[in-house]
Amino acid sequence: MKSRADQGVVDARLNVYGVTNLKVADLSIVPKNVGTNTYSTALIIGDKAAMIIAEDLGIEYRLKVIVRNSSSASLMRILRVILNMHLA
Repeated sequence: MKSRADQGVVDARLNVYGVTNLKVADLSIVPKNVGTNTYSTALIIGDKAAMIIAEDLGIEYRLKVIVRNSSSASLMRILRVILNMHLA
């Protein structure tokens, strides 16, 4: 995410700046190209958004990641990029 001063749209909890009760959880929140398939990136953003929303609502959420093919390295790289964007 980018800060509001840097023309960002959402904060670290996916809240839209200046609007209450609105979150954005799509590829538009990614400030730079992650260098891999955007489908996987979108899935991880969605999972992280689900965790954030569950936490906001006081609901327990557990992310289960099952990797069955050779894309595991790519998925882990995407996950590291997303988590490093201060979505935690």
